[in-house]
Amino acid sequence: MAPVDIIKKAQSLLAKKEYAKAANLLEPNIISFNNSFQFHYTLGLSFLYLGDIGGAELYFKKARNIKMQDVNLILAQACIFLRKGQVDRSLSYCLDALDIDAQNPYARRFLLLLKKYGDTEIISQWIYNGKILRFYPPLPKKNPVFSILAVFLTLSILGLGAFFFLQKQNHAQIQRADLSALNLTLEEKANSLEKDIATSLYRYILTASELEKSYKKAQDAFQKNDDTLSQIEINRILNSNASFAIKQKAQLLMQYLAEPTFDSLKTKLQYADIVKDPYLYLDCWVLWGGRLSNLLRTETKSEAQFLIGYEDMKKIEGIVPVIIPANIQVDETRPLEILGKIQIVDSAIVIKIKSIYQSVYD
Repeated sequence: MAPVDIIKKAQSLLAKKEYAKAANLLEPNIISFNNSFQFHYTLGLSFLYLGDIGGAELYFKKARNIKMQDVNLILAQACIFLRKGQVDRSLSYCLDALDIDAQNPYARRFLLLLKKYGDTEIISQWIYNGKILRFYPPLPKKNPVFSILAVFLTLSILGLGAFFFLQKQNHAQIQRADLSALNLTLEEKANSLEKDIATSLYRYILTASELEKSYKKAQDAFQKNDDTLSQIEINRILNSNASFAIKQKAQLLMQYLAEPTFDSLKTKLQYADIVKDPYLYLDCWVLWGGRLSNLLRTETKSEAQFLIGYEDMKKIEGIVPVIIPANIQVDETRPLEILGKIQIVDSAIVIKIKSIYQSVYD
């Protein structure tokens, strides 16, 4: 069965309330759909309606790592917290969904239900008698036979649109934003360095040619969609004896750098390089595998030590503190991959995590 057909078939089974069949169809194909949001959301939905909260939570987490701002998914996770009796946490997720789409009918209905029936005792009764399903995400609708053609035509149109969109995106990725206004002027090149460096402290003392070369590297890396290399050169300039005017332009360039995803991060930084010169890598992003240790959860965040490279429990490349947002759930007993931003707190490296990935097979 073709990949799209598997998901469509599972959605059709869900529409007929055949939850176990949908889960059994999808679960053997996890590896093939490792990066598919729709796959993991549909599988999570199957487990949610089956009453397997652990399975639902697992696949919703994976879907959230792929797509952070899907209203139905966020509300599905809110349902998980309701099933656990964590009404306040569920309300927080509902409000997050409304922040994304204030007019979303499902989110508005969810909030109204919480306001009216959000007492812990009532929720416990609803879990027992099945009324908790009133909070659950809508199931896929049954498609009449004639809609199959419509779906096919829609997919064809979307495919054609996606082709032109991707062509446009690829073109945009090559050219990106026109930042010619940030090119150094002749005057800036002639006065590129601070005149009096004796009264100031700089991490890097550059010559005029080194500074110009570093700035050019930052611009070129940006146009090549390698924001990590661009950020490194920007940091070099900001911590150097460059003139105020050039530092201003470097800071403006920094505003155009984009947050990466697991797939889009080009340059993969090594801990051994970062620890030698942390300030050169400030605000850069890292993608590391490893394990968590000493996890401490609070209402607003979680903190832990991340053991870099310790997935197989053989060798630790380094240990670094990490900060995990409260909306990201993590199992500290299993290996994971993290995508996070380098921060420096009290002269120490700290990674502020954006998203994680944990394999269901570990």
